[in-house]
Amino acid sequence: MNISLQKKILGGFLFATAVSIFVGVVGWGSTTFVRSKMSDLGNVNVPSISNISKIVAHQRLVDVSLQILLNPSRTSQDRAKEYSKIENNLKDGAKYIQKFNALPKSDDVNKLWVKFQQSWKTWQGDMDEALRLCREIDNIAIDNPQKLALNAEHYFGTYKAWTAEVSKSVLEGIEMSVNADVNGLEFGKWLTSLKSDNPDVTGAQEKVLYDLNVVLSAVGTIAEFIEIEEPELAKDLYIAEVLPSVESIQFLVDSLMVPIKDALKIYDTLYSFDQEKASLSSLASKKLLDAMVSKVQNEVESNLVKGEKTSQKAQFILLIVIVAGTLLSVTMGILISRNISLPIRTYINNLTSASVGIDSASHSFTESGQRLADDAATQASGIEETSASIEEVASMSRQNADNASQASVTMDETKQLLDMTSRYMSDLTTSMEGITSASTETAKIIKTIDEIAFQTNLLALNAAVEAARAGEAGAGFAVVADEVRNLAMRAAEAAKNTAELIEETVSQVQSGSGMVEKTTDAFDKVSKGVHDSSTLFDEINTASNEQAKGIGQINTAIAEVESITQQNAANADGYFRTSIKMESYANNLKEIVNSLTSMVDGAGGVTSYTSATETSPLLIEEPEDGLNCWEYLKCGREAGGINAQQLGVCPAYPDHGKSCAEIAGTLCGGDVQGSYALKISKCQQCDFYRSKNYLGSS
Repeated sequence: MNISLQKKILGGFLFATAVSIFVGVVGWGSTTFVRSKMSDLGNVNVPSISNISKIVAHQRLVDVSLQILLNPSRTSQDRAKEYSKIENNLKDGAKYIQKFNALPKSDDVNKLWVKFQQSWKTWQGDMDEALRLCREIDNIAIDNPQKLALNAEHYFGTYKAWTAEVSKSVLEGIEMSVNADVNGLEFGKWLTSLKSDNPDVTGAQEKVLYDLNVVLSAVGTIAEFIEIEEPELAKDLYIAEVLPSVESIQFLVDSLMVPIKDALKIYDTLYSFDQEKASLSSLASKKLLDAMVSKVQNEVESNLVKGEKTSQKAQFILLIVIVAGTLLSVTMGILISRNISLPIRTYINNLTSASVGIDSASHSFTESGQRLADDAATQASGIEETSASIEEVASMSRQNADNASQASVTMDETKQLLDMTSRYMSDLTTSMEGITSASTETAKIIKTIDEIAFQTNLLALNAAVEAARAGEAGAGFAVVADEVRNLAMRAAEAAKNTAELIEETVSQVQSGSGMVEKTTDAFDKVSKGVHDSSTLFDEINTASNEQAKGIGQINTAIAEVESITQQNAANADGYFRTSIKMESYANNLKEIVNSLTSMVDGAGGVTSYTSATETSPLLIEEPEDGLNCWEYLKCGREAGGINAQQLGVCPAYPDHGKSCAEIAGTLCGGDVQGSYALKISKCQQCDFYRSKNYLGSS
């Protein structure tokens, strides 16, 4: 096939350029895919798991506060603190729900999210009803109604025992050994020290104290009658004043117990509501959140697997292209060199022989022969320049192969970073499981407290019944009261364990946050690896440009060879006109020159050459100077700005005004940004970040 020398050389360089472009496209495509998956992981999956875990934590704290409100022994101050905690945790939970709702979600997660929102509303309704019952208890204004009921029964029993001693003294006519002072009686001392905000309780308390003082005054008079040996008068006064007081004070104590029993009844209703509705709705929403966490974790694992497969596929393709491109480039270089050097050397030898024949035939052709020899030397120089250019191209091809190999190493490092990210995600999952386990133990202990409280109520009721039956003896009440104290100690121990488990839950949440920060650091390293890969591909592009310049130099050398060949043809024509004797030599010389011209120019004759740098100049556009972030947004946070004193100077001032997304701690959307992932999620919503003024924008 008769192909021109220029086309052969140009075809070889175009092939090498095509190989370089293919390597660049494959590498760029793989890095773009991996970057996309890492972006989903850092901007969607990790924030999703973080927000869900915080929703679970705040819901659990609300449940714990409700369990504390179920305890009748809590004071009004303690209950007020729990109300505040519930309100704050509900607000925080709603805030993280809004954050999660703004994140992109898969179809499966979105379906679970819709169900969770309905379950969350149901749980909030149950919590509102539970809090309404708690407010009803607070409106009764009785602290620890259970203890107050037990004390009323106990101390009224001591009063009845005291009246029994008075009755014995009156019947036997002996001097009284009972204490007739209000503060000397346990019942009177208890009534005096009783403090309550309930008006019914305080009203009954005042009436009982009044009647008790009347009774004590009568007992004092009875003691005087006995002392002067007037037992009949003492009996009459006892029957008229002391004996009726037992029933009247019993009636007042019963009226005092009415609001107490109302409070205990509401506590029972609240406890039943928590067991039958509130706890179940809370458990349902937690199960949906756990299912969403499982779905998101499956998506994370899927993205990691896809990224790893893409990386391995890109490595395999790059390795094949590097090996094949290197072999083909070397082979084509050898073939082109042989196709150029061997024919030209043959033609040069033939031209030299013809020149010797012409010189021996006529001395007049010496000068022309000398010029022909000089032209041949110039041709040899052009060929040497061509060979040098080919060697340079081969060197650039090897450089491309080295860069591609380095790109493969970078991709390996990216794969390792992906593995590290997977391990961090596994640690995060383990931390979340620890939180769930701690919550389960907390529920068990709270259940134990509830059971103890229930048993305490039964024992308190038994104590009241026993005291009523015993009358004057009341011996059995001491045994029951001792059992009540033992159960109270168990309740206190369970409450202590509950506090420890709550602290453990908080620690687990903090551990989960640490895992998230580690994952974010791993993402930063992945971004750096991708950036290094892009740099290597830029070097490949630069080498391709150098190849184009080498082709231009070869074209120039070929043009010089063509010009010299034409001059040789003109000299041969002059030789033919000078002497008939040299006709045979001239004919041979013409045939040789024509063969050389055919090899260089091809069948189409002389071809004009144009430099590649003239037809496709490399346009370099200098970056346009834009505005800094504080100038674009007009926030006044530069040094000396209108808001610098109030909000502080922006951390991006003055060296990062056009790359503020790389600086943590700036105020974006009114919030101080911490981690790089949170910072970028806010920057993507900023007009400055999306404008050409930001250096990172494309």
